[in-house]
Amino acid sequence: QELLDSFCDAVGVASAVIDLQGDILLGSRWQRICTDFHRRNSLMCKKCIESDTQLANDLKKGKRFSIYSCKNGLTDAASPIIIEDRHVANLFIGQFLLTPPDMEFFRRQAVEYGFSDKPYLDAVADVPIVPEERLPAILDFLTNFAAMIGTMGLKEIKERKTEAALRKSEQKFRDLSKALTLGLTEVYDA
Repeated sequence: QELLDSFCDAVGVASAVIDLQGDILLGSRWQRICTDFHRRNSLMCKKCIESDTQLANDLKKGKRFSIYSCKNGLTDAASPIIIEDRHVANLFIGQFLLTPPDMEFFRRQAVEYGFSDKPYLDAVADVPIVPEERLPAILDFLTNFAAMIGTMGLKEIKERKTEAALRKSEQKFRDLSKALTLGLTEVYDA
C-alpha cells in the first residue's frame, strides 16, 4: 500500500491495482467524485465498471497502456501487470481531467442522477487537471511502475516456491532422521 501511495504522490493522481475480474486489490487517493458520488450511484457505478472493462480489454490486446475518457466525464489510464508472461492485473491511474471541467456537463449530470449541486460540483473542482504535455511522462511512469510491480510479484513467487521447497526438504530430513534413529534403536535393542 505504501508503494502505491508513493506512486500517487509522484504522479499526482489516484491509482489502483485491479485484477482481471474487476476486483480492486489496492487503491490509493481516489477522488471524492468517485468514492462519494459515482461509485455510490448504481447507474454511474455501472459506467465506471464499463470504463474499467474497456481499459482492461485494450490491455489484453498487448498494449503497454490504455487511456480512456469515461462516460462519467473523467479520464483514466491503465497498464498491465505481467508476471511470468501472464497478465495478472492492471495498474490504473485516474480519475483526472485533461482540460478544465465542463461544469455545465457536470451540473446536468448532478441533476440527472439526483446529486446535490454544490457538493457534487465541489468534488468536480477537486479533480486534478493533467495537461496533455505532462501525460506522456505520467504514462511512461505508469508502465514502468506496472513492470516493477510484476517484477516484485515474480520475486515473491520465487521466494515462496523456494521456502516451500526448503520446508519440504527439511521435513524429508526430519523423517529420515527419525527413521534412522528408530532403526538404530531397534538394532541396539535387539
